[in-house]
Amino acid sequence: MGTILDNIISAEAAQQQVRGDALRYNEGKPCLSQIDLTCLADCAKVLEFGAKKYGRNNWRKGMPVDKLLDSLLRHIAAIQRGEHIDLESGISHVGHIQSNAMFLGNKNNVGEAK
Repeated sequence: MGTILDNIISAEAAQQQVRGDALRYNEGKPCLSQIDLTCLADCAKVLEFGAKKYGRNNWRKGMPVDKLLDSLLRHIAAIQRGEHIDLESGISHVGHIQSNAMFLGNKNNVGEAK
């Protein structure tokens, strides 16, 4: 008797064959096409700003989670105060929040979140 995943893959394969599609087994994988990339433009601008200030991909060297949370929370607090643009970078606080969240997510994905 097959596992649930085997049954899902078999059902997916059967549907693809009926439609005449090439076989693709994407069940259980993230559907990244749901992400609105246009809303990440300010995140990219923050990364570019950081690259000029610290060097490209400096964030990948790692930093303590508490430092990331401090930065993320400062940007949230600024929005709560009604400030939408970071004074230093000239980029939205939302872009900074997205960047910090990405850094945290990266640490979590590589098993470094401490």
